[in-house]
Amino acid sequence: MGHEVDLPALRKYASSTLPHYKDAAAKFGNLVDQADVTDKSWGLIGLAVKQTYTSKLENLRELLELMKTGVDTFSGKMSQAADIYDGKQKDAVLKLGKTKVTIDGPL
Repeated sequence: MGHEVDLPALRKYASSTLPHYKDAAAKFGNLVDQADVTDKSWGLIGLAVKQTYTSKLENLRELLELMKTGVDTFSGKMSQAADIYDGKQKDAVLKLGKTKVTIDGPL
């Protein structure tokens, strides 16, 4: 095979480490929500820039949602990679043990 993958480490990364990034994005999103203040807080002069500020906060919210979606997707891909590597390693063992059996592969 040429290389060996630490499957438990890969699975742990996908299931335990990556979700922390999603949690951090959610916590940051809560802080963004707190930063969005009412029109009254801006005063008469500040209302001129409030729309820009509100727009930037909305962009940040969207970015955080995309980050959470990206973490979910990446976590799924890492789990899928672990399954594929696991299948390849099992197939290699089967090929060595039973040389006359044809094995299709991990998928």
